[in-house]
Amino acid sequence: MKSSLPPVALYQANIDLTRELVDACRQNGEDWLQLTQRMLSGSLSEPAREADALAHAPDPSAFAAVAATGACQQWDRACADVQTLMEMSMANQTAFAAAVGRAVGEWQRQVSAVVGAAVVDGSVAEAPPPRASRTASRKVDS
Repeated sequence: MKSSLPPVALYQANIDLTRELVDACRQNGEDWLQLTQRMLSGSLSEPAREADALAHAPDPSAFAAVAATGACQQWDRACADVQTLMEMSMANQTAFAAAVGRAVGEWQRQVSAVVGAAVVDGSVAEAPPPRASRTASRKVDS
């Protein structure tokens, strides 16, 4: 329920901003979890296949060939994994930044609408001085 009272409407804007930021953080966490799971599943399954191939090599020369090609393939995969990790990390961060930007933009729009309406209505009095934070107002006992 939206209120026309400026304090309540401003409080609602802050609540909406908080909800959007929490959703953005939750989604970002899920994105990072999926990326981590994807990287781990790819990184752990391939060495297991290589070890199986080495264990079933018919003779020592085949063992050496499998090991040499396996090392080159492993290096190529590691480079590709790093590239993929960087690309997906940047995509995750970009999506998170965009979600935060949208949330803050919407909050600014809501606050501007409330303050603008209050100024037009003449219901805005001189603003009270900012109150001290709770931690700043506590006295330290010596």
